[in-house]
Amino acid sequence: MWVAIITSALASSALFTFIQFLLTRYDEKKGKMNEVTTKIDTLQSGLDKIRSDLDERDALDARRRILTASDEIRHGKRHSKEWFDQLNADIDAYNHYCDKHESFKNNRAVKAIENINNVYLKCLETNDFDD
Repeated sequence: MWVAIITSALASSALFTFIQFLLTRYDEKKGKMNEVTTKIDTLQSGLDKIRSDLDERDALDARRRILTASDEIRHGKRHSKEWFDQLNADIDAYNHYCDKHESFKNNRAVKAIENINNVYLKCLETNDFDD
């Protein structure tokens, strides 16, 4: 009878130790998973910032091309229809970015875009593009 009690106590103790080991191991893994998750979140945040910065840089580049094109047109330089088509794609991309980002200063190219559109429409009406 004592043997059965001692065997039962040892088995119970061994089972409890094994369960405690599993719980400790689970907690360690969970801690490492939390650490990995935190690092992934930090990386994602960094990537989102880079993406945002690149999008803004693209908008600024499009605005520079728009302003340069408007100046060229005002100084009498002629351009091909393909050039206008590419410029209109820049204008669309720029306007799309401005619509999505209210804090972006988007009033800096309004007159330039208006000038480009007016000249483009005149060129379309008269088919007066530079070949």
